[in-house]
This record gives sequence, structure tokens and C-alpha cells, in this order.
Amino acid sequence: MGLRKLFHDLFIGRPCPGYEKEYREKVKALDVWSYSIGHKCKGILNGHSPKQIIEYYESIDKCICGYDKPKVIEIVGMGDFDITIKCPKCNRYITRSMYDHDVNKTFGWEELCVRDCNNGLSHGDIEETKKKEWDRIKLRQEDLKWKPMHPNNMSVNPPDGEYCLVIGRRGDSEPYGSKFAILFQEEEFEPMGTKSNAKIEYYILFMKRYYDIKGEMRYPEPRREIDPFEKIERTFTNLDINDYGEFVRHIKQ
Repeated sequence: MGLRKLFHDLFIGRPCPGYEKEYREKVKALDVWSYSIGHKCKGILNGHSPKQIIEYYESIDKCICGYDKPKVIEIVGMGDFDITIKCPKCNRYITRSMYDHDVNKTFGWEELCVRDCNNGLSHGDIEETKKKEWDRIKLRQEDLKWKPMHPNNMSVNPPDGEYCLVIGRRGDSEPYGSKFAILFQEEEFEPMGTKSNAKIEYYILFMKRYYDIKGEMRYPEPRREIDPFEKIERTFTNLDINDYGEFVRHIKQ
């Protein structure tokens, strides 16, 4: 067998698994749509082969009204995804998003949408469940534990603000977190600059997000002296306290 024929058989003559002609023809007849800005495509779900789309469609049971040809709509926008399964006869529908609290894997929102649809739920049922869960996990005042922010995390340095660490987790995924920092901006006097007893003129709020958390998400306790070469298996080191993050807003005292 010559190299040209081998190349033709592997890459031209034979389609990738799941993209064979029989699947490409069958998927065209399904009421499956992918919507994005300015585009509406039939028989497509992002990241899925025609065979996978067919299997997904066939996993949807009859509607509780008895209708067996659901409509599947995927909405794509700026990297965000949600999917809707709707019954064209009774208009019952379910929508699940990649940002739903119980989504913990890639394309998990699609599986959850089928599960909810097959369980006879409506979108109102899903929204009520979401609301209860978000009310349970939403951030409250008592969850914010503010601590003094010493420059270089050295206790001999007077605090120049306060910080708060908030940790979250989506499903079984890795934890993520946010740091909120309030920097005290003191009133300045010329020509000597800021006085040691100057009053606070502005409170400046910063925020920084962390998605790759290693070890505990906390700072070491403030010390009189620090070792800049100390190896610590955690997300933050002493010097990280100086990184406030992105500016959010300021409030005049």
C-alpha cells in the first residue's frame, strides 16, 4: 500500500468516528438547533458529533403530555452555554445553564436537562429549586471575616487596611475563592507627606479572584520578620498580601 493511498484512507476516504454519512443524514431530521449571535444552525450541538447528538436526542423520553418529538435549543454566547428541551405541543420546557450550582463537569448541564425533563419537571420547578439553593449558599454578612492587612504581613508595620477571604466550590470541582481588600487612604499634608495621625480620607475597595488554589486559602499569621525564601505549600505567602487585586470603588470618609 502506497503512502498516498494510506493517507487517503485514513484522512480523506474515512470520516472520523461519529461523522459517518448515516449519522450526518439522520441528524438533519432532528429538531435540534444551536443559536449564537446572528446564526441559527440545525442539527448541531457544540462539541458533539452527529452520532452523539442522535444519542442525546434519543435519550429524551416522551413528554408528560405524550408528545415524543421534543425541540432542543442550545444558546451560545461569549463562551457561555445553556440548553433548552421544549415540547412543541404543550410548551413545557426545561432550561439548564453551565453556571447552575449543580453542574460539576463539562456538558453536565445537558445531562441535567434531560434528567429533569424525563422526571416530568417544568422550568418553574427548576427555578424554584435554584432559588432555594442560592438562598442557602449566598454570601451573608456573618460570612465575611475581616482581618487587619499589614504591609508584607509584618506585625511591626501598622495596618494599612483590612482583607477578607471568601472560598467557594461548585459541585465536586476544585475550590475557588475571592479576596476583598479595603485600603485606607489617609489625608496628606504638604510638604511632609502623610502624618502618622492623619485621618482616613478614602476607603478603597479591591477584589481578586483565585481559581487555582493550592493548599489552604489563607495567609500565615503576621510576624515581626519574614523569610522571603520560605517555601509554603499554600495559595498565599506573606508578600502576596500586598497584591490587592483590581480596583472596585472608593468611598469618601
